[in-house]
Amino acid sequence: MTGYLVVALIDFAVSIYVLRASRSKTAVSFALMWFCFGIWSLDLFLASSVADVTALAPWFHGLRFGMFFIAPCMIIFFTQITQARLSPALKGVITVSSLTSLVLYCANLFWKPSQLTATAEGFVTAPDLISTVHEVNFVGASLFCLMLVGHTLKTAIFRERQRMRWLMVAIISGTTLGIISFGSSKLFGMAGNILGLSILAYALLRHHMISVGAAVHTGLIKAISLLSLGAGFALLELAIAQTTLTLYELGFLRFAALFAMVEAYPRLTLALTGLRDKYFTRPRYNYEYTTTWMLKGLKNCSSLSGLTDLCDDVFLKLVQVQDYAIDLNAAHFGADGQSDWLRLHIMRDSKHATLQTTPESGQTLLGSLADQRGITFHDEAPEDSRPAFADVRASACVPIMLRGDIAGFITLGRPLKSEQFTADDIRLLDWISTEIGPALERLTAHDLLENSLNEAEKTLTVVSRLNEYNHDVKTPFSNIEALLLAGDAFSPEEQQARILEQVKKGHALVSTMARMLKGQHKKTFSRFNLNETIRDVVSSFPTHASLVHLELDDLPPFDGYEEEIGIMLSNILSNAFRALNKAKSSVTISTSADQNMISCTIRDNGAGMSKERIATLWDKSETGHRAQGGSGIGMGVIKRIVAEHGGTITATSTLGEGTEFHLSLPAAKRMKPRDSGATGLRVVGGN
Repeated sequence: MTGYLVVALIDFAVSIYVLRASRSKTAVSFALMWFCFGIWSLDLFLASSVADVTALAPWFHGLRFGMFFIAPCMIIFFTQITQARLSPALKGVITVSSLTSLVLYCANLFWKPSQLTATAEGFVTAPDLISTVHEVNFVGASLFCLMLVGHTLKTAIFRERQRMRWLMVAIISGTTLGIISFGSSKLFGMAGNILGLSILAYALLRHHMISVGAAVHTGLIKAISLLSLGAGFALLELAIAQTTLTLYELGFLRFAALFAMVEAYPRLTLALTGLRDKYFTRPRYNYEYTTTWMLKGLKNCSSLSGLTDLCDDVFLKLVQVQDYAIDLNAAHFGADGQSDWLRLHIMRDSKHATLQTTPESGQTLLGSLADQRGITFHDEAPEDSRPAFADVRASACVPIMLRGDIAGFITLGRPLKSEQFTADDIRLLDWISTEIGPALERLTAHDLLENSLNEAEKTLTVVSRLNEYNHDVKTPFSNIEALLLAGDAFSPEEQQARILEQVKKGHALVSTMARMLKGQHKKTFSRFNLNETIRDVVSSFPTHASLVHLELDDLPPFDGYEEEIGIMLSNILSNAFRALNKAKSSVTISTSADQNMISCTIRDNGAGMSKERIATLWDKSETGHRAQGGSGIGMGVIKRIVAEHGGTITATSTLGEGTEFHLSLPAAKRMKPRDSGATGLRVVGGN
């Protein structure tokens, strides 16, 4: 049969193509296995086309090694593609199958050649011990390969899980058709050959693999579309047979019908796919709609927090991973002088996002993937990168491309879907890889500029505070000088005690100034008590401290940047002191804690503010002091610091009666032992 020759040529062509595409051990073992299939098909072609059994026998038995060695080659290939460990048991199975094949071939060639029996389709071998042992060897190898794939499927993740499913389909379908061909038409053998070859090549070479179920659905839809159009064309032919059209008219009509079929096929397929999705399967999202919607969202994003909201929708709700992190190469985003890698730190409670230093474990992973331009899944990562994947509990890393270079990575946590990553997920991640970079560049540039302005505003605030100390810091030294010149006004012991008291006051003032200067350059994330910070801030206003009344309840600890909280409180107090305009002026600071929240109220009885001024209090463009009709210095800084710590701040005021600020901040979470069984990523940042 010519079909055997065609199948053999296809086998040889695919083997050569795979070897040209890759020289890996898996590719070589695949080419070797399919070369054996090709030799077997060529052997069957000779048996069906050569009429002289005497001329056929030497060639037939000489080429029969192709059939005998399929079994061990199958085991070797599936060992490679499943990355099974070469244990002594596995080596033993390969050795036994190989020796069996070698003994069968030598026995068939030199000792007891199989008898060739003539049939209507050519010559076939009569049933004998050699054929029976070969069939047992083939079926045993197929079952062993199926066991290997099934074992790997239990632990496979992401794209490898899909690959294992395709391998199981290839083994089951190819082996079933091969077994049928032992005692029936050789057509089943050819069908098993081509079907197994197609599926194995797809599993070996395909980058984005569709699920088996989706492939069956798609194939059925295309088959129904073709059959429907074919039936329509057949009905047209029946109708034409009843007419008396000329040959030219018939040709034109058939050409028009063929053109209409070509045009109708994709539309009919799309319509049937829509019906399938409506009544049988419900995809989680439409790829085309999602990319259009996300592209519009990327263009309209005006802040990093807006971008993280968009990413939350895509990664957490559509792709469905437990968590994710976005890390950027500082050199690509104008952040020179900082860490090499910056993480987009997301504070979902406050809808705020900032750039902070990537944790050391994340930097290790990103450094190992510096040259990976495509999506890197955990199970396909280079060997030296897999420990880093495990450390951060990542499932995949998506590169962020910017002008042809890798500008960062999106690290995905554990997938939550049963199929893990679908073909549409991988297509979407590939698309995001190339589209999110420009948006990040634009938004990070805006964020860095805003941070620079905020730091400048904080620096100006500190300078303003230091100017207030210009007189106060001289007072202790003047007092010491006066005590030294007091003569006998005090006893030596009393004079020494008073001088020591002034030294302590001077030391406290200078230390406070030093801490303020240090706070300009370094932010330390720490756990502290807000009451102690309030006392330190009040003591930094020595000329006004007597006006402050403290009503401080016991508070749980607080996690944050103590220097920034101090600056925030200093700004509020500074405004309050400037607003005091009465003989009995006072500022009251009270604190309390309730349900994991810390409350702080700062109330003065000063000049107050109008409703119009309160309405624009937090605008960064507002400046001036309340006593002069302004809204206070550093209001934008105050609002930002509170938001960065996940808190809220409100202000109420009445002209002539005073102003009250109310802060609500989250208390520090109670420390818990780390859950060793937890999976996924936490998006964290900072020190």
